[in-house]
Amino acid sequence: MMDITSLQDYISLLDERFNGQYFFRGESTDFGDTKNMASGYRWIRDNNRRFLDLIHMRHEYFREVGAHINAQEKSNFIAYAQHHGLPTELLDITANPLVALYFAVSKNPDENGFVYLFDNNLYSSKERDKSQFILDLYNPNLARLDHLPVEQQFHKFFWTDEIDESMIQKSLLEEVNSFVFRIFQKSKILNLHAENKLQLEKITKGDKLKATLYSSNFQRRSELRKTALDRETPIDPIVLMRIDISETFDLIDVTDGKYFPQLKYLLIQPSIVFDRMKNQQGAFIYQLNTSHGSASKGYMQPIIAADTLSIPSEHKQKILRQLDNVGINQMFIYSDDDNIAGYYKQNYSRSIQQELDPFHRS
Repeated sequence: MMDITSLQDYISLLDERFNGQYFFRGESTDFGDTKNMASGYRWIRDNNRRFLDLIHMRHEYFREVGAHINAQEKSNFIAYAQHHGLPTELLDITANPLVALYFAVSKNPDENGFVYLFDNNLYSSKERDKSQFILDLYNPNLARLDHLPVEQQFHKFFWTDEIDESMIQKSLLEEVNSFVFRIFQKSKILNLHAENKLQLEKITKGDKLKATLYSSNFQRRSELRKTALDRETPIDPIVLMRIDISETFDLIDVTDGKYFPQLKYLLIQPSIVFDRMKNQQGAFIYQLNTSHGSASKGYMQPIIAADTLSIPSEHKQKILRQLDNVGINQMFIYSDDDNIAGYYKQNYSRSIQQELDPFHRS
């Protein structure tokens, strides 16, 4: 992690080391477990709610505002709700690194800020494998969010046979989730073919997951699957593990989300640009969830940046002034009447007064 002490440092570093296609996100402090977490999941966590509550809250919001919004706003309603401050599964990102830097330094002056970089080489044939993003859904039978009715504008995570290596962040998966990486290594359409029980035990040694793999419920499903998949050649049910929706929940839920695989991030670019998004050059990551059943809180997809830059607290105010000098400020970022008024309230000076009335004498 590199420290940024000035706007010049930041621009030079981006030019020298990160001269490629990236999305950026700025956070004004280290939020720990909730960094790079969509506001909806923070709301679930802080209020002891369920994923279903989040969806119902959006439905209630639509009941109040749906009559006066247009068809395009309805087709992009999850982004519309996010734009107006309702907690959703969307995580704000930007194509403008200066906008991300503004968010990293504009609040919490006594704490370090951070800019997170997400590799976006989607459109480069040479670098596409490095991209952390995917434009198409993992299951082609699901419609894009902006093609769905308002009440259906959400997605839950589950395995499908269409998930292949092009949809996986392979290097990140190997680095932070070695067990799931082994599954993928030995996988053809996500089947685990371990060489023997001993190898599987080694993979899961000392982990709560081992208890799940040997549970009666898991073994019963494996037996059924063994019969269905290969009636001629007996396969040990513990060695053959077909990862479908049931096993996905076992893998993830029993380990408090630890084994949520490092899939590429679903990039959401609304078909209309809301006023604030235009200056911010904004887009979203749709953060997936494993929720199943009305009582389930589920576990959300971990959003891990390709690189992170730190802004020490003692340099935040200086960088904020430097950004203001190049026009990146509260008035530019938000561009609504209230925030323009707030900007002038904080930054009105004699120089502005003289610009408006050069003959004025104080």
